[in-house]
Amino acid sequence: MSMNKTNGNMYPWCSHMLAHLQGQCPHKCGYCLVPHTTAGRMGIYNGPLRLSERALNVNMRTPKVLREAADMGLTEPVIFIDHMNDLFARDTPIDMTNAVLIHCQEYPENTYIFQTKNPAKIQIFSYWLPPRRVIGCTIETDILHPREIMGHAPSPKDRAKAMRHLVNTLGEKCFITIEPIMEMHVDRMLHHVSDIHPAWVNIGADSKGHNLPEPTWNDVQELIAGIRKMGIEIRAKSNLKRLRN
Repeated sequence: MSMNKTNGNMYPWCSHMLAHLQGQCPHKCGYCLVPHTTAGRMGIYNGPLRLSERALNVNMRTPKVLREAADMGLTEPVIFIDHMNDLFARDTPIDMTNAVLIHCQEYPENTYIFQTKNPAKIQIFSYWLPPRRVIGCTIETDILHPREIMGHAPSPKDRAKAMRHLVNTLGEKCFITIEPIMEMHVDRMLHHVSDIHPAWVNIGADSKGHNLPEPTWNDVQELIAGIRKMGIEIRAKSNLKRLRN
């Protein structure tokens, strides 16, 4: 087994992806991308959480990996860990999370991307986190939409509070992902972004036709303008253009 190169549909600033966790993500968000993927249709992400022993034995710093990262203009591989699941979800067993983080520590020169909807749990793993990492959190709205949409993830307010702690108290390098962007109060969203002051913000729209409550284009533009005014970089996805209609 080897790592997958990023294909442009995730984050183009990452060079590779590696999925250690299989089974259904505990958050069970209604707009989850995974069922639309080949792996999701194959049932790899159904059933209880489990670790892939093959993934735990992957060499994350082969000459091929280094070459592919260099071809992207990166000085070191940037690896998105468990992009199909949530390594820090409340119900993800601690021993599974530890095993993945220890695997990352074997290659300390790499940079690792960890994205979660439960950032409050990250601080208990400080000993196991690899030295070069960036923590991302999905905060797609400030509104607590129905559970069939939001799933069992912590509320956006709780996620924002935990991210503030990671950045302002623990000094973690962090980013926010507003995707799929949903109906929101722009002023509250800007307040969250300002309090966290992430290194950058990713913004994207739903691309799988989930009929989500979406913001107006004016709200999107106001949000983007407000974030830029803070001097924070925005990495916007092309699918935002759909919201112009």
